[in-house]
Amino acid sequence: MKKIKAGVIGGGNIAEFHLKDMAKNEYIVPYALCDVNQESLDKTGDRYNIPKENRYTDYKKLLARPDIDMVSICTPNVTHFSIAMDTVKSGKAYVLEKPVAMTLAEAKELYLATKNAGLTNAVGFSYRYLPAVQKAKEIISSGALGKIHHVYAQYIEGKDDNENIPLLWRYQKELAGSGSLGDLGSHMLDMMHYLVGDFNEVIVPKRQKLDGSVLGDVTTEDYFHAMATMENDISATMCFTKFAWGRKNSQRLEIYGSRGGLIYILENGLRGSDHLKVCLGNELALTGDWVDMNLKGFDGVYNTKSQMDCFAEKMLGIKNTIPADIEDGYYIQGIIEAMMDSTQSRTWHKVSDYIIK
Repeated sequence: MKKIKAGVIGGGNIAEFHLKDMAKNEYIVPYALCDVNQESLDKTGDRYNIPKENRYTDYKKLLARPDIDMVSICTPNVTHFSIAMDTVKSGKAYVLEKPVAMTLAEAKELYLATKNAGLTNAVGFSYRYLPAVQKAKEIISSGALGKIHHVYAQYIEGKDDNENIPLLWRYQKELAGSGSLGDLGSHMLDMMHYLVGDFNEVIVPKRQKLDGSVLGDVTTEDYFHAMATMENDISATMCFTKFAWGRKNSQRLEIYGSRGGLIYILENGLRGSDHLKVCLGNELALTGDWVDMNLKGFDGVYNTKSQMDCFAEKMLGIKNTIPADIEDGYYIQGIIEAMMDSTQSRTWHKVSDYIIK
């Protein structure tokens, strides 16, 4: 079967994740690389055996190559839209990191352009691929929880509670768009949308900068607390922060219905540390007991393949197994923008006013 020749734009930590998954995939070949830093470009290129003639500091030269089948965009937020639009114009399939754009208008333009071009695409909502999330999706879709009443979501980290961190692009609004909301919150908002359904309204009672840095002014928020209503009269509360001391990539999502409850937990990593607890049926409800689901052996039964595995299968027509694409990215950008507007007005904002379905 044909090998998919992949180009990766960006050379940071996220690009490393993409390259590792590509290298493990039987269909994808890491074939070209672009980074504005020549030293980083060469180190990464050497590590993944990418020929020197396939390394670029100008991404447009990579896109101009007719032998590149797909592009993975792993650059700072401010460049996502422009690079992705150039990729669409080049006619190449793409994987784009989140958030997909700096504004909803950009996200809408990219979504429509991609749709009209008919290109295979994916957005990096990578936590959808975890076994615990896939199992949660199965349980919720089966109706086992009954009518869902409440959702409680949290994504917390402690890595930014350090005044010696340099003023990276993530802490500058003009380069990142937002702080904890776009970086952490976008993942959890997408998970809620994926598992539970559409958002109706959002309100943000608390959005705060705790900037104690002596190295420069942080212009993105450090923590973000919000409330929302979702379809079928579901209420939701959310907390996203980078100032949770001692926590590392910690996620928790609790979903409660009329016949059961479900708790998804992730600690200290993307894969291998996720687990799921359920309380289903009257017997467990009366005793207050929660059962840990056995997530071992999901491969081949649930979608526990990596994003790159699913993307390759979609491109080659093997399976349509990509859970998140540019339409999802556009939708989440609409929620983010509604929340940002709510921080100014301190009033409820209807998501339907932001999104075209």
